[in-house]
Amino acid sequence: MPIATYIARKYGPAAAAATKNKSGHLHDLAKKLGIDFDPDRVISSTIKSHCLLDFAASQSSEKQNELAEVLFRGYFADGNLISSKDFLLASAEKVGLDRSAAESHIDTPAVQQRVRSEVDEGRARYQVNGVPHFIISNESEPAKKPYTFSGAQPPETILSIFERLV
Repeated sequence: MPIATYIARKYGPAAAAATKNKSGHLHDLAKKLGIDFDPDRVISSTIKSHCLLDFAASQSSEKQNELAEVLFRGYFADGNLISSKDFLLASAEKVGLDRSAAESHIDTPAVQQRVRSEVDEGRARYQVNGVPHFIISNESEPAKKPYTFSGAQPPETILSIFERLV
């Protein structure tokens, strides 16, 4: 599904027009960070990209973060199809992951089911419905409900949440 169609259904025609015209708050923020969103990208299944991030996490959190950056730029800025196995495996190789091990992991039905279950749990427990999504908690107070929010947020917003947690 074209991104503009998806945005129109989820947020309305004005948001879809802003996406197509590369205007609005999100595009302005992205530009400041050196990201030029591709307005013609396509929305597709992200399950295998999440499985690949799961594989990277099994190597190290640093490798997972590195891969997330490559996937983010490849999808949002370069317009790669996030469900394309070629794009995913090329991204894995780009960050030094073993291509055949990554492919085996993302094609394993049990891994796909576990990742789907984790996504479902995130939706149910934390109302995750998009990316980025942040869940911030204070481990010294596990009974306290974590702060959870979606979308690109100004640094001041994130800082205020940390200040409330300390």
